Amino acid sequence: MTVPLSYRRLWLNIHLWLGLTIGMIFALLGLTGSILAFYPELDRWLNPELVVEVPAESSEYQLQTVLEKLQAAHPHRPNAWRLELPAHADYAITARYYNPEETAGQGFTPLMVAVNPYTQQIINERFWGDYAVTWIYNLHYSLLLGSNGILLVAIIGLLLLISITSGMILWWPSKQRLKSALKTRLRHGFARKVYDIHTLTAIYSSLLLLVIIITGVMLAQPQWFTPLINQLSPLEQHPSPRVTARSEAVLSLDEIQKIAEAAFPEARMRWIQTPGDSDEVFFVRMQQVSEPGRRFPKTLLWIDPYTGETLHRSDPNKAGAGNTFMNWLHPLHSGEAFGLAGRTVIALSGFLPTILLASGFLRWRQKRRAIHYRNQALVR
Repeated sequence: MTVPLSYRRLWLNIHLWLGLTIGMIFALLGLTGSILAFYPELDRWLNPELVVEVPAESSEYQLQTVLEKLQAAHPHRPNAWRLELPAHADYAITARYYNPEETAGQGFTPLMVAVNPYTQQIINERFWGDYAVTWIYNLHYSLLLGSNGILLVAIIGLLLLISITSGMILWWPSKQRLKSALKTRLRHGFARKVYDIHTLTAIYSSLLLLVIIITGVMLAQPQWFTPLINQLSPLEQHPSPRVTARSEAVLSLDEIQKIAEAAFPEARMRWIQTPGDSDEVFFVRMQQVSEPGRRFPKTLLWIDPYTGETLHRSDPNKAGAGNTFMNWLHPLHSGEAFGLAGRTVIALSGFLPTILLASGFLRWRQKRRAIHYRNQALVR
Protein backbone atom coordinates (compact mmCIF):
# COMPACT_ATOMS: atom_id res chain seq x y z
CA MET A 1 0.00 0.00 0.00
CA THR A 2 1.93 3.00 -1.29
CA VAL A 3 0.50 6.37 -0.26
CA PRO A 4 -0.31 8.68 -3.19
CA LEU A 5 1.88 11.78 -3.22
CA SER A 6 -1.18 14.03 -2.81
CA TYR A 7 -1.99 12.42 0.55
CA ARG A 8 1.56 11.82 1.73
CA ARG A 9 2.17 15.44 2.69
CA LEU A 10 -1.07 15.44 4.70
CA TRP A 11 -0.02 12.35 6.64
CA LEU A 12 3.48 13.77 7.07
CA ASN A 13 2.07 16.93 8.62
CA ILE A 14 -0.27 14.96 10.88
CA HIS A 15 2.54 12.68 12.02
CA LEU A 16 4.98 15.57 12.48
CA TRP A 17 2.75 17.88 14.51
CA LEU A 18 1.32 15.13 16.67
CA GLY A 19 4.87 14.05 17.44
CA LEU A 20 6.02 17.57 18.25
CA THR A 21 2.99 18.45 20.40
CA ILE A 22 2.21 15.28 22.36
CA GLY A 23 5.46 13.35 21.92
CA MET A 24 6.89 14.69 25.17
CA ILE A 25 3.78 13.64 27.11
CA PHE A 26 3.91 10.22 25.42
CA ALA A 27 7.51 9.86 26.60
CA LEU A 28 6.53 10.94 30.12
CA LEU A 29 3.67 8.43 30.26
CA GLY A 30 5.99 5.71 29.00
CA LEU A 31 8.71 6.36 31.59
CA THR A 32 6.26 6.60 34.47
CA GLY A 33 4.58 3.42 33.22
CA SER A 34 7.96 1.67 33.35
CA ILE A 35 8.27 2.56 37.02
CA LEU A 36 4.71 1.55 37.83
CA ALA A 37 5.20 -1.93 36.40
CA PHE A 38 7.11 -2.68 39.61
CA TYR A 39 5.91 0.05 41.93
CA PRO A 40 5.06 -2.19 44.96
CA GLU A 41 8.59 -3.59 44.84
CA LEU A 42 10.07 -0.11 44.32
CA ASP A 43 8.14 1.22 47.31
CA ARG A 44 9.59 -1.54 49.49
CA TRP A 45 13.08 -0.73 48.23
CA LEU A 46 12.62 2.97 49.02
CA ASN A 47 11.07 2.16 52.41
CA PRO A 48 12.89 -0.85 53.92
CA GLU A 49 10.60 -0.91 56.96
CA LEU A 50 7.89 -2.33 54.69
CA VAL A 51 9.90 -5.57 54.45
CA VAL A 52 8.67 -7.55 57.47
CA GLU A 53 10.47 -10.38 59.20
CA VAL A 54 8.70 -13.72 58.87
CA PRO A 55 8.56 -15.69 62.15
CA ALA A 56 10.52 -18.93 62.07
CA GLU A 57 7.81 -20.94 63.78
CA SER A 58 4.76 -19.90 61.71
CA SER A 59 3.76 -17.42 59.02
CA GLU A 60 0.07 -17.44 59.96
CA TYR A 61 -1.64 -14.34 61.33
CA GLN A 62 -5.04 -13.17 62.53
CA LEU A 63 -6.77 -10.48 60.48
CA GLN A 64 -9.09 -9.47 63.30
CA THR A 65 -6.21 -8.49 65.58
CA VAL A 66 -4.78 -6.34 62.77
CA LEU A 67 -8.14 -4.57 62.40
CA GLU A 68 -8.41 -4.03 66.14
CA LYS A 69 -4.94 -2.49 66.17
CA LEU A 70 -5.97 -0.11 63.36
CA GLN A 71 -9.18 0.87 65.12
CA ALA A 72 -7.34 1.45 68.42
CA ALA A 73 -4.72 3.60 66.69
CA HIS A 74 -7.39 5.57 64.79
CA PRO A 75 -10.47 5.77 67.01
CA HIS A 76 -11.63 8.92 65.21
CA ARG A 77 -11.94 7.05 61.89
CA PRO A 78 -15.24 5.12 62.14
CA ASN A 79 -15.73 4.34 58.46
CA ALA A 80 -14.65 1.31 56.45
CA TRP A 81 -11.08 0.02 56.30
CA ARG A 82 -9.96 -1.84 53.18
CA LEU A 83 -7.13 -4.28 53.80
CA GLU A 84 -4.85 -5.57 51.07
CA LEU A 85 -3.43 -8.90 52.16
CA PRO A 86 0.29 -9.60 51.68
CA ALA A 87 1.30 -10.87 48.26
CA HIS A 88 4.23 -12.70 49.89
CA ALA A 89 5.13 -13.74 53.41
CA ASP A 90 7.50 -10.82 53.99
CA TYR A 91 5.00 -8.18 52.84
CA ALA A 92 3.02 -5.95 55.20
CA ILE A 93 -0.75 -5.68 55.23
CA THR A 94 -1.73 -2.38 53.63
CA ALA A 95 -4.89 -0.84 55.04
CA ARG A 96 -6.64 2.02 53.23
CA TYR A 97 -8.95 4.51 54.88
CA TYR A 98 -10.80 6.37 52.17
CA ASN A 99 -11.72 10.04 52.42
CA PRO A 100 -9.82 10.97 55.60
CA GLU A 101 -10.62 14.43 56.92
CA GLU A 102 -7.00 15.54 56.51
CA THR A 103 -7.26 15.33 52.71
CA ALA A 104 -10.91 16.28 52.24
CA GLY A 105 -11.59 17.75 48.82
CA GLN A 106 -8.30 16.55 47.33
CA GLY A 107 -9.68 13.70 45.23
CA PHE A 108 -8.24 10.22 45.65
CA THR A 109 -6.01 10.59 48.73
CA PRO A 110 -6.70 7.72 51.16
CA LEU A 111 -4.68 7.15 54.30
CA MET A 112 -2.32 4.22 53.70
CA VAL A 113 -1.32 2.27 56.82
CA ALA A 114 1.20 -0.59 56.65
CA VAL A 115 0.87 -3.18 59.43
CA ASN A 116 3.17 -6.07 60.29
CA PRO A 117 0.71 -9.01 60.16
CA TYR A 118 2.70 -11.08 62.67
CA THR A 119 3.23 -8.45 65.38
CA GLN A 120 0.33 -6.11 64.51
CA GLN A 121 2.81 -3.25 64.68
CA ILE A 122 1.97 -0.20 62.57
CA ILE A 123 5.15 0.39 60.61
CA ASN A 124 4.17 3.15 58.21
CA GLU A 125 1.42 5.76 57.75
CA ARG A 126 1.16 7.94 54.65
CA PHE A 127 -1.39 9.67 52.47
CA TRP A 128 -1.70 8.62 48.85
CA GLY A 129 0.14 11.08 46.63
CA ASP A 130 2.54 12.23 49.35
CA TYR A 131 5.17 9.57 48.65
CA ALA A 132 7.20 8.74 45.58
CA VAL A 133 5.43 5.82 43.90
CA THR A 134 1.92 7.21 44.39
CA TRP A 135 3.03 10.64 43.14
CA ILE A 136 4.36 8.90 40.03
CA TYR A 137 1.09 6.95 39.76
CA ASN A 138 -0.91 10.22 39.82
CA LEU A 139 1.47 11.72 37.26
CA HIS A 140 0.95 8.74 34.95
CA TYR A 141 -2.81 8.50 35.45
CA SER A 142 -3.81 12.16 35.50
CA LEU A 143 -0.71 14.33 34.91
CA LEU A 144 -1.36 15.63 38.46
CA LEU A 145 -4.46 17.44 37.15
CA GLY A 146 -7.18 15.39 38.81
CA SER A 147 -10.25 14.35 36.82
CA ASN A 148 -9.43 16.84 34.05
CA GLY A 149 -6.01 15.23 33.75
CA ILE A 150 -7.53 11.76 33.41
CA LEU A 151 -9.67 13.05 30.54
CA LEU A 152 -6.63 14.72 28.98
CA VAL A 153 -4.61 11.50 29.15
CA ALA A 154 -7.44 9.64 27.39
CA ILE A 155 -7.62 12.27 24.63
CA ILE A 156 -3.84 12.17 24.20
CA GLY A 157 -4.12 8.39 23.92
CA LEU A 158 -6.57 8.72 21.04
CA LEU A 159 -4.25 11.19 19.31
CA LEU A 160 -1.37 8.75 19.78
CA LEU A 161 -3.39 6.11 17.95
CA ILE A 162 -3.64 8.53 15.02
CA SER A 163 0.08 9.24 15.24
CA ILE A 164 0.99 5.56 15.13
CA THR A 165 -1.46 4.96 12.27
CA SER A 166 -0.05 7.87 10.27
CA GLY A 167 3.48 6.61 10.83
CA MET A 168 2.52 3.15 9.60
CA ILE A 169 0.88 4.62 6.50
CA LEU A 170 3.94 6.70 5.70
CA TRP A 171 6.32 3.77 6.21
CA TRP A 172 4.34 1.04 4.42
CA PRO A 173 6.42 -0.12 1.44
CA SER A 174 5.41 -1.93 -1.72
CA LYS A 175 5.26 -5.73 -1.73
CA GLN A 176 8.60 -5.85 -3.47
CA ARG A 177 10.29 -3.76 -0.73
CA LEU A 178 8.50 -5.16 2.32
CA LYS A 179 11.08 -7.82 3.16
CA SER A 180 13.94 -5.37 2.80
CA ALA A 181 12.14 -2.71 4.88
CA LEU A 182 11.70 -5.17 7.77
CA LYS A 183 15.40 -5.97 8.02
CA THR A 184 16.79 -5.00 11.43
CA ARG A 185 19.83 -3.11 10.26
CA LEU A 186 21.20 0.40 10.56
CA ARG A 187 22.53 1.81 7.31
CA HIS A 188 25.66 3.92 6.96
CA GLY A 189 25.47 7.61 7.68
CA PHE A 190 24.08 9.39 10.75
CA ALA A 191 20.91 10.62 9.03
CA ARG A 192 20.04 7.14 7.75
CA LYS A 193 20.78 5.58 11.14
CA VAL A 194 18.38 8.02 12.82
CA TYR A 195 15.68 7.20 10.26
CA ASP A 196 16.22 3.45 10.68
CA ILE A 197 16.10 3.67 14.48
CA HIS A 198 12.84 5.61 14.32
CA THR A 199 11.08 3.41 11.78
CA LEU A 200 12.30 0.03 13.03
CA THR A 201 11.47 0.90 16.65
CA ALA A 202 7.99 2.01 15.60
CA ILE A 203 7.26 -0.95 13.34
CA TYR A 204 8.42 -3.68 15.71
CA SER A 205 6.77 -2.12 18.77
CA SER A 206 3.58 -0.89 17.12
CA LEU A 207 1.38 -3.80 18.20
CA LEU A 208 2.60 -3.63 21.80
CA LEU A 209 2.17 0.15 21.92
CA LEU A 210 -1.33 -0.11 20.44
CA VAL A 211 -2.36 -2.58 23.18
CA ILE A 212 -0.90 -0.35 25.91
CA ILE A 213 -2.51 2.82 24.53
CA ILE A 214 -5.93 1.29 23.86
CA THR A 215 -6.14 -0.35 27.30
CA GLY A 216 -4.92 2.89 28.88
CA VAL A 217 -7.63 4.95 27.18
CA MET A 218 -10.31 2.45 28.17
CA LEU A 219 -9.12 2.40 31.77
CA ALA A 220 -9.08 6.21 31.92
CA GLN A 221 -12.55 6.68 30.40
CA PRO A 222 -14.44 3.36 30.52
CA GLN A 223 -17.78 5.14 30.16
CA TRP A 224 -16.87 5.92 26.55
CA PHE A 225 -16.85 2.22 25.70
CA THR A 226 -19.08 0.32 28.14
CA PRO A 227 -22.38 1.23 26.40
CA LEU A 228 -21.18 -0.43 23.18
CA ILE A 229 -19.67 -3.40 25.02
CA ASN A 230 -22.90 -3.78 26.99
CA GLN A 231 -24.84 -3.88 23.73
CA LEU A 232 -22.62 -6.65 22.38
CA SER A 233 -22.41 -8.63 25.62
CA PRO A 234 -24.38 -7.43 28.67
CA LEU A 235 -22.09 -6.43 31.51
CA GLU A 236 -22.70 -7.65 35.03
CA GLN A 237 -24.06 -4.95 37.31
CA HIS A 238 -22.53 -5.11 40.77
CA PRO A 239 -25.00 -4.42 43.60
CA SER A 240 -24.64 -2.39 46.79
CA PRO A 241 -26.36 -4.74 49.23
CA ARG A 242 -27.31 -3.49 52.68
CA VAL A 243 -28.05 -5.31 55.91
CA THR A 244 -31.76 -5.72 56.64
CA ALA A 245 -31.59 -7.47 60.03
CA ARG A 246 -28.98 -6.43 62.58
CA SER A 247 -27.59 -7.90 65.75
CA GLU A 248 -25.01 -6.76 68.29
CA ALA A 249 -22.25 -9.19 67.32
CA VAL A 250 -20.33 -8.60 64.08
CA LEU A 251 -18.40 -11.52 62.63
CA SER A 252 -14.61 -11.23 62.78
CA LEU A 253 -12.45 -10.80 59.71
CA ASP A 254 -11.07 -14.30 60.21
CA GLU A 255 -14.59 -15.76 60.17
CA ILE A 256 -15.38 -13.81 57.00
CA GLN A 257 -12.17 -15.13 55.45
CA LYS A 258 -13.25 -18.72 56.17
CA ILE A 259 -16.65 -18.07 54.58
CA ALA A 260 -15.01 -16.57 51.48
CA GLU A 261 -12.54 -19.43 51.15
CA ALA A 262 -15.38 -21.94 51.49
CA ALA A 263 -17.21 -20.17 48.64
CA PHE A 264 -14.10 -20.34 46.42
CA PRO A 265 -11.91 -23.15 47.81
CA GLU A 266 -9.25 -22.81 45.10
CA ALA A 267 -8.92 -19.04 45.52
CA ARG A 268 -6.96 -16.85 47.92
CA MET A 269 -8.25 -13.71 49.56
CA ARG A 270 -6.52 -10.54 48.37
CA TRP A 271 -8.69 -7.72 49.79
CA ILE A 272 -11.30 -7.35 52.50
CA GLN A 273 -13.31 -4.23 53.29
CA THR A 274 -15.03 -3.83 56.64
CA PRO A 275 -18.56 -2.42 57.09
CA GLY A 276 -18.43 1.30 57.64
CA ASP A 277 -21.69 1.40 59.58
CA SER A 278 -24.39 -0.97 60.82
CA ASP A 279 -26.08 -1.14 57.39
CA GLU A 280 -23.00 -1.97 55.31
CA VAL A 281 -21.53 -5.39 54.53
CA PHE A 282 -18.14 -7.00 54.15
CA PHE A 283 -16.71 -6.75 50.64
CA VAL A 284 -14.14 -9.42 49.72
CA ARG A 285 -11.94 -9.70 46.65
CA MET A 286 -10.60 -13.20 45.93
CA GLN A 287 -8.08 -14.35 43.35
CA GLN A 288 -8.59 -17.52 41.33
CA VAL A 289 -5.63 -19.08 39.53
CA SER A 290 -7.30 -18.60 36.14
CA GLU A 291 -7.64 -14.81 36.53
CA PRO A 292 -5.30 -12.49 34.61
CA GLY A 293 -5.32 -9.92 37.42
CA ARG A 294 -3.16 -10.85 40.40
CA ARG A 295 -3.43 -7.74 42.54
CA PHE A 296 -6.97 -6.63 41.65
CA PRO A 297 -8.78 -9.86 40.76
CA LYS A 298 -12.48 -9.93 39.96
CA THR A 299 -13.78 -12.76 42.15
CA LEU A 300 -16.03 -10.75 44.48
CA LEU A 301 -18.20 -11.46 47.51
CA TRP A 302 -20.59 -9.33 49.55
CA ILE A 303 -21.14 -10.94 52.96
CA ASP A 304 -23.60 -10.09 55.74
CA PRO A 305 -21.53 -9.03 58.78
CA TYR A 306 -23.99 -10.53 61.28
CA THR A 307 -25.10 -13.80 59.72
CA GLY A 308 -22.24 -14.58 57.34
CA GLU A 309 -24.71 -15.02 54.48
CA THR A 310 -23.29 -14.35 51.01
CA LEU A 311 -25.57 -11.64 49.67
CA HIS A 312 -23.98 -11.55 46.23
CA ARG A 313 -21.04 -13.13 44.46
CA SER A 314 -19.30 -12.49 41.15
CA ASP A 315 -17.32 -15.27 39.50
CA PRO A 316 -15.26 -14.08 36.50
CA ASN A 317 -15.01 -17.66 35.25
CA LYS A 318 -18.75 -17.54 34.62
CA ALA A 319 -18.83 -14.02 33.23
CA GLY A 320 -19.88 -13.12 29.72
CA ALA A 321 -17.56 -11.97 26.96
CA GLY A 322 -18.03 -8.29 27.85
CA ASN A 323 -16.97 -8.73 31.46
CA THR A 324 -14.09 -10.98 30.44
CA PHE A 325 -12.87 -8.31 28.03
CA MET A 326 -13.09 -5.58 30.70
CA ASN A 327 -11.36 -7.82 33.27
CA TRP A 328 -8.33 -8.15 30.99
CA LEU A 329 -7.78 -4.40 30.48
CA HIS A 330 -5.76 -3.62 33.60
CA PRO A 331 -3.73 -6.87 33.60
CA LEU A 332 -2.78 -6.24 29.97
CA HIS A 333 -1.91 -2.61 30.59
CA SER A 334 0.26 -3.43 33.61
CA GLY A 335 1.66 -6.65 32.15
CA GLU A 336 0.69 -8.72 35.19
CA ALA A 337 -1.51 -10.95 33.01
CA PHE A 338 1.72 -12.68 32.00
CA GLY A 339 3.46 -12.61 35.36
CA LEU A 340 7.01 -11.38 35.81
CA ALA A 341 7.76 -11.66 32.09
CA GLY A 342 4.78 -9.48 31.20
CA ARG A 343 5.64 -6.82 33.75
CA THR A 344 9.24 -6.79 32.52
CA VAL A 345 8.07 -6.26 28.94
CA ILE A 346 5.88 -3.36 30.06
CA ALA A 347 8.75 -1.85 32.05
CA LEU A 348 11.08 -2.02 29.04
CA SER A 349 8.43 -0.81 26.60
CA GLY A 350 8.14 2.41 28.59
CA PHE A 351 11.42 3.55 27.03
CA LEU A 352 10.07 3.17 23.48
CA PRO A 353 8.22 6.53 23.37
CA THR A 354 11.42 8.33 24.43
CA ILE A 355 13.36 6.58 21.65
CA LEU A 356 10.67 7.51 19.14
CA LEU A 357 10.55 11.11 20.37
CA ALA A 358 14.32 11.58 20.26
CA SER A 359 14.82 9.92 16.87
CA GLY A 360 11.79 11.68 15.38
CA PHE A 361 12.97 15.07 16.64
CA LEU A 362 16.47 14.47 15.24
CA ARG A 363 14.99 13.41 11.90
CA TRP A 364 12.87 16.58 11.81
CA ARG A 365 15.92 18.75 12.58
CA GLN A 366 17.94 17.00 9.88
CA LYS A 367 15.26 17.69 7.28
CA ARG A 368 14.91 21.32 8.35
CA ARG A 369 18.68 21.79 8.14
CA ALA A 370 18.74 20.19 4.68
CA ILE A 371 15.98 22.55 3.48
CA HIS A 372 17.82 25.53 4.93
CA TYR A 373 21.08 24.67 3.14
CA ARG A 374 19.21 24.03 -0.10
CA ASN A 375 17.48 27.42 0.09
CA GLN A 376 20.80 29.14 0.76
CA ALA A 377 22.31 27.43 -2.28
CA LEU A 378 19.43 28.63 -4.44
CA VAL A 379 19.88 32.20 -3.23
CA ARG A 380 23.53 32.13 -4.14
